[in-house]
Amino acid sequence: MKTDRTLGLTALGAAIVLGAAGYLITGGEEGGKNIRQVESAADTSHISGDGHWKLPAEAYLPNKEQRKLIAHARGIAIEQCMKGKGFSYRAPSSIPLPDDGTGNLTDGRYGIHDRAKAARFGYHPDPELQVQRAKAMDASSKSFKASPEPERRALMGSTSSMNDGCVQEAKQKFAGTSAQNSRAVKIANEAYDQAKADVRVKRVFAGWAACMHNQGFSYSEPMQANDDVKFATRTPTEQEIKAAVADVDCRVRNDVNKVWYETEKDYQNRLISRSSDELEMTRRRVAHSVSEARSLIKG
Repeated sequence: MKTDRTLGLTALGAAIVLGAAGYLITGGEEGGKNIRQVESAADTSHISGDGHWKLPAEAYLPNKEQRKLIAHARGIAIEQCMKGKGFSYRAPSSIPLPDDGTGNLTDGRYGIHDRAKAARFGYHPDPELQVQRAKAMDASSKSFKASPEPERRALMGSTSSMNDGCVQEAKQKFAGTSAQNSRAVKIANEAYDQAKADVRVKRVFAGWAACMHNQGFSYSEPMQANDDVKFATRTPTEQEIKAAVADVDCRVRNDVNKVWYETEKDYQNRLISRSSDELEMTRRRVAHSVSEARSLIKG
């Protein structure tokens, strides 16, 4: 099933929805390019404390707990801004979305890896999680639409081209944690493409493709199976599930995840070494925004 990996950082674990025209404040979403999610199934030699692989660029981006903290603080900042404009606005109660079990910005980066989930959902996301998230967004949208027009303008801005709304003001207040145009995100995306073209990764791709061929599937690399338009159906087909299970098995058999991860990590380290000053400034901006968020929450 085709997945878009360039629209925004994937929301991880619990997320918070605030009722502002469906304005979703998630663990890490800011628009802009995303860090494609990273694999966590095959190797354990570089496991982080939360049980998932991490890539070097993540050191310069807010972690899961920091993203949740910022989301909470943004809600408070929106309420304070609205009060300053004469509205006794209360952000709707935060709606925690179901935790998908991921622990950092890069889980699932190379596609599916959980054989049990592949056997149930193929390349599709868990439908229960999708339904719950859709309900949360619907509640947020209805809350916004029920607000008087002046309140909506104060919240979202006087026009679509103006950034004078409280949502935008709150976003700017914690701009240090924005992934949009972040050098760390650019490094991650560049390293992903470089690793994919590396001979080490191409070698395991060839082994994976041969393995898939033996199972009756013709793909030259793993993400071709993941993005096959035949699987863009409302629910997973029997053929999709067979392909997804074979995909996971062939990944493990050929160490695809381990080699891809290690290769990309090498490229990220090289790119990071060339941007150390800029990345250190990024790290400091993140730390400042997190400190500001804690102060705002404490009151």
